[in-house]
Amino acid sequence: MRRNIHPDEIFGLNKRYCFDDAIRFLDASKGTSGKILSSYGLRRTGKTDLMKQLALKYGIPYIYEVTPNDTMEIHMEEVCMLVTV
Repeated sequence: MRRNIHPDEIFGLNKRYCFDDAIRFLDASKGTSGKILSSYGLRRTGKTDLMKQLALKYGIPYIYEVTPNDTMEIHMEEVCMLVTV
């Protein structure tokens, strides 16, 4: 599911402890394509906030949320749109 990010909804949130690690991962080998950063773990620990903060830093207006019951067909249309942009 695509979730739009509004800067005012994450303004003032504390950076997660792994924010800098995620930045280093995303910035490593700059210029290459195809990096995917996934986040999983216990409920209500800040995973979504972390992804929103990272997206905002890189100027990405949305994130995708995938559940265990999702299939690739559910997301294929949006993924294809990303590739062609």
